[in-house]
Amino acid sequence: MQTWNGSSRLPDNTSIYSTTPSTTECHFQCLTNYTRDAGTSTCLAPTQSVSCTTPPTNAVANTATTITQTWDGGTASRLPSNTSTYNTSASTTQCYYQCSNGYTRNGSNACNVSTYISTGATMIYNGTTSLGGSASLLGNYIINSSSLRDSSLIVS
Repeated sequence: MQTWNGSSRLPDNTSIYSTTPSTTECHFQCLTNYTRDAGTSTCLAPTQSVSCTTPPTNAVANTATTITQTWDGGTASRLPSNTSTYNTSASTTQCYYQCSNGYTRNGSNACNVSTYISTGATMIYNGTTSLGGSASLLGNYIINSSSLRDSSLIVS
């Protein structure tokens, strides 16, 4: 309860950090798992530095290999996740990966060979060019029937 002293109300209603209960002042304390920042008199969620999970085969981390996670106040979750996910945007705060040079994402989380070359032939297939001449696409194989030999097949 505040009382008027002629110029202001007492006690002041500004909360102050204290672990001691009071019936005459406004006190606060941090919740379980939070710590007090004495400089700002605020309660901070706990953080931890963690490594990102290893990107899949033929992929590399997109900037960050470790991130800082903050506890979300829930059951035991920390955010952001340290699971590496595909994203071509650079980030120092998220665990992103991108496909290595020469590889592209195939619709799932895998990075596959993006350029197919039939050795000893003139045909190069990059996934967007139409096939012509004596070459044909069979699954992830390129077959050039005019110069077919073992080295003419590239398997992704």
